[in-house]
Amino acid sequence: MPSRAHAQKWFAHAGVVLLPAGTVWDAIRVSGGMAGNVLAAGIDGPVIRDRDELYFLVRPGAAGTWTTPGGEGLGAACYVAVPAPECTSGPGVHWAQAPDGNGALIDAERLAALIQGVYGEAGQ
Repeated sequence: MPSRAHAQKWFAHAGVVLLPAGTVWDAIRVSGGMAGNVLAAGIDGPVIRDRDELYFLVRPGAAGTWTTPGGEGLGAACYVAVPAPECTSGPGVHWAQAPDGNGALIDAERLAALIQGVYGEAGQ
């Protein structure tokens, strides 16, 4: 079962591990100042911070249909640096919003709407 192997690899590592997107989750990468604005706008679910980039974890397959400017979909054939569950502050890769332990992911449609709002404000 891919999700079990995914979780075992993740929990077995104390630091950061590269995990494949497209099976258990996809990621939407948002960079720069807009990333912080999107996070501050408020959305529930796991978010990874790596310097000035945020990776919002969404359902598998969502990256393949992602068309919203300001975010990049990372799905199958992409890898994401994922911190250990307890790594919730920097420096380095850490959880900006840690997973809840129940497998809940970010709603991709809500994320797209937030990005469009922030992106639209930045362009004005």
